[in-house]
Amino acid sequence: MTEAPLLTRYVRKEPPRPPFWRRHGLKIAAAAAPVLLLTLATILGASLSLPLGQPNPAHNDPKMTWLRGAYGVPTLGPEGDDQRGEILAAAVDADLDFIVTVDKDRARASSSPAPSLTVLPAAERDVGPGNLLFLGDDALADPALFPGDRQTRRPFAVASHPNTLDVDWDLRALDPTMSANIDARIADSFERFGLDILNARQQPQDERVFPFLAYAWASWMWLFNERHALLLFYDRPQEIIALWDNMSKPADLPIVGLCAADTSALGLPHPLTLDAIGTYVVLDAPPPDNPDARRRAILDAITRGNTYCALDLLARAQGFSFTATITGQKHQMGSRLDLDGEALFEIVAPEIPGVDARISLFRDGTLHALRAGRRASVTVSTPGVYRVEVDLNVDKPASGDTWITWLYSNPIILTRPSQDRAAP
Repeated sequence: MTEAPLLTRYVRKEPPRPPFWRRHGLKIAAAAAPVLLLTLATILGASLSLPLGQPNPAHNDPKMTWLRGAYGVPTLGPEGDDQRGEILAAAVDADLDFIVTVDKDRARASSSPAPSLTVLPAAERDVGPGNLLFLGDDALADPALFPGDRQTRRPFAVASHPNTLDVDWDLRALDPTMSANIDARIADSFERFGLDILNARQQPQDERVFPFLAYAWASWMWLFNERHALLLFYDRPQEIIALWDNMSKPADLPIVGLCAADTSALGLPHPLTLDAIGTYVVLDAPPPDNPDARRRAILDAITRGNTYCALDLLARAQGFSFTATITGQKHQMGSRLDLDGEALFEIVAPEIPGVDARISLFRDGTLHALRAGRRASVTVSTPGVYRVEVDLNVDKPASGDTWITWLYSNPIILTRPSQDRAAP
């Protein structure tokens, strides 16, 4: 055998070239992953049918009535144009029982386009530390807001969209005996105070880590599922809920929590925004047929705190109840009760077929009890400000949320008989 030349024996041969997928696979995967995730999230989001379904009635008590409405709806559009007629027509189409319309500085009464819709006028005014919304009798139509002796009823004052303020709200500072900075006519005219705990206009505009990406994602989802796109913005308002709890803790000033369905949110159509956040009032009798008496009954229920609100984007919430039984007497939300012994809280949420729920009972802003399901009974013996939240187990793609807060009740206040307290 002929021996190979010395040069060929010591030349190093090049290894075979790896296939294309091994050389560029990671780059292709890195480039394709965002597209695949976006596609998957879009498919999941588009498949999330909202609302989730028609809730089954939680009660069959003929004495109780639940009315669904929209609170805090400004009549002026983004360009300053009067959209009152369009808003009221959309309220009728949304099957609302009532709507609280808001005008700047003075309330303007509006005639209802349908007998089924009750219109309550309100005025919003800048009072220094922020905006206050005044809800009361039609006497508020006076430009001065407080017409002195002609006023037949004290108005209800609500701190509007406090999440946009640079200062912390403390409504007790509005008491003229505590602060000389607020017009005594305003403070002396309050019957009760309220707070916007959720606002359809300001909630989407809260500061976020990546606000541009949040809006971009919602805009993309809007093409497939507009309700889901809007749902992306409505997280539980942690700071405002904490503010509400802190202001309510002393139990010396009733604070009614309200959710405003502001139709100027992102320039969205009125039917969608009016159907996004619902305000519900609970009456202990069927509503009167007389329009004025019906309006007064709704106003009284809101003022007393016989009301709760829900994220109607998920599902409507007629039939919810939160009651306290003391010595055999049952009391609704908004009640202020002497506690001498024990109180039994009973909570019933509407059932949405195929959707799990959980009930959270808070005392002075701290979680007191957590129960799975739509019914809960909790016995307490400690005074405090008690309120309820109801969560639904709904996947929210691209957010990581599984449980979404659906419903916020107003509190029931328990005090010791010896405690001094203001009249409700």
